[in-house]
Amino acid sequence: MSANLVSTDLYGGAIKIDLPPGFMDVSMLREIPDNQEVYVNSRTEQEIKDNKYCDGLGSQESIIIDLLQRVKADSDFEALKIHLNEISEINQTVGGYEIIKTDEIESNTDDKCKAFSAIIRETSLKWGKKSEAHLLNICVGIIRLSAYDTDVLISINVPELQYTDSAYDILTNKIIKSFQLVDPSLFA
Repeated sequence: MSANLVSTDLYGGAIKIDLPPGFMDVSMLREIPDNQEVYVNSRTEQEIKDNKYCDGLGSQESIIIDLLQRVKADSDFEALKIHLNEISEINQTVGGYEIIKTDEIESNTDDKCKAFSAIIRETSLKWGKKSEAHLLNICVGIIRLSAYDTDVLISINVPELQYTDSAYDILTNKIIKSFQLVDPSLFA
């Protein structure tokens, strides 16, 4: 499936990244932390039924880009696991998470650093309510910017019933590879 992504300015234009069309910037609705950019799928059921976007995504995904303090780890995979443990705790997962798949990817950063990606599956509690537990797949990638002591974490959250490999393909072959640091003063 060929997905036409849209070049998107993040963090006031300091970073550019390609995102799927039909996703809305959540900061238009509510306040978002300065280190985070959040996009939610705003596609209609009819657009999905008509296959308007030709990317295999559904209607309930969200995309989160986090600029995080670089963690000390022996490998990129270990660094990703440290961040995944934190996400799992924030999501109040039931029984932790399961890693389904991992890959190493070359990013488009100036130093051609490697990026690492994974698919994890977890049961999270919506608003902390046990009665609102739901199975979630998270396609997550990490780009380690050592020169700026920063880990960039990019995740696509997909409800289990809507999951297809398209979300992981878009993350690894499109979004991560499109990452461009335009203005390094973001990290000053």
